[in-house]
Amino acid sequence: MKYHCTGVNKETGARMTLEFHAASKAAAERKADQQGMEVHHAHEVHDGELPVERQTHRGEHSGRSGSAGKLIGLAVALVVAVVIAVMFWGRLIGMLRR
Repeated sequence: MKYHCTGVNKETGARMTLEFHAASKAAAERKADQQGMEVHHAHEVHDGELPVERQTHRGEHSGRSGSAGKLIGLAVALVVAVVIAVMFWGRLIGMLRR
């Protein structure tokens, strides 16, 4: 099988990509290590092409905010407004009576 390894050169820190024919992913990582690469990622190559990259990564969202998120945001804003109004109610009434 063919494996695509990405990582950095151990001596210079420069980015590297290498492809190996190996029996397993671990064997490909060992070959890359012997070539002086610190392997960050290795995956099998199918039909000579790399797999499709993900559009989102861990910790990111797809940009689709659902109605539940909007509703929670609105509820939090409402609660904050009510708390502020209760805290300053006496001052507000005093200013209006003047």
